[in-house]
Formats: sequence, structure tokens, C-alpha cells
Amino acid sequence: MRPRTPASAITLLAVLTACGGGANHAQSTGTVAAPQPRATVTMHGGALVPLNVPNQVAARRDVSMGSCTGDQNSWRAAGTATNAAGASVTFEVTVFFTTPRATVLSSATTKVTAAAHDRAPWSATSRFRTGGAVRCVLRGVAVVR
Repeated sequence: MRPRTPASAITLLAVLTACGGGANHAQSTGTVAAPQPRATVTMHGGALVPLNVPNQVAARRDVSMGSCTGDQNSWRAAGTATNAAGASVTFEVTVFFTTPRATVLSSATTKVTAAAHDRAPWSATSRFRTGGAVRCVLRGVAVVR
């Protein structure tokens, strides 16, 4: 017997592919693109999850996630942003909260400013109900200055 894939999952995959499948050349060169409106999709349970998450490879190397903690009502991811540059930098950090099988339950975005040649702690929290295990996924990091 062949396993079935829910139509909503196929639709979500098509939307994610159409909205986020292309390369963002402005990000790969280190320049900062103008902010775009955030498209979201509503997941089961009512959580809004962004479809176009800013992610710059160089910025992502400077941000780490050290913890993922929570309970049945709220989850928090936390870590450190490291700035090797000679001027302060503001990072936008987006975290997806998922099931162990990678179903997105919720998301959170935060901004953290690290002074020149310094580190700064960050955390992102989302309130949602869950009865099982949750994973925190560092989905995107971008310099927003």
C-alpha cells in the first residue's frame, strides 16, 4: 500500500518552493537588501510561519544557538552573536520550532546588536501549545544594520 501525502502538505511545499526557491544574490554578496513585506503561512493550530526568511551565509556563521528549552505552552531558543567587524552590527535571527519529524509548529524572530569585536546574547521565544518534543531550528540569520 502506498503512503498518502496530505494535500495541504503538497500545497505548502509548492508555496514554499515558489516563494523561497531562488537564490538571493544581494545576500550572497554581503549587501543588505531593502526590507520586504513578510509573507506567512498559517500552520495547523493557527501559528503564522514566515515564508521568506532572510538568510545570509556570512552572517549565519557569526550566530550560534546554544539552547532550546520550553514547556507545553512556550519555547525559547538562545545563543550568541559574534561580531568580528570594526563597527557594531545588528543581526536578525529567525528560529523555527518543530516536531522531531520537522513539522513546523511555530517561529520567532529577534534582533540583536553586537558591538565591534564583541559578542551579544540573543533569545527568541514563541508561545504555543504542544504535548510532545520540540526542536529549535536556526532558520535564518541576516545583517540588518
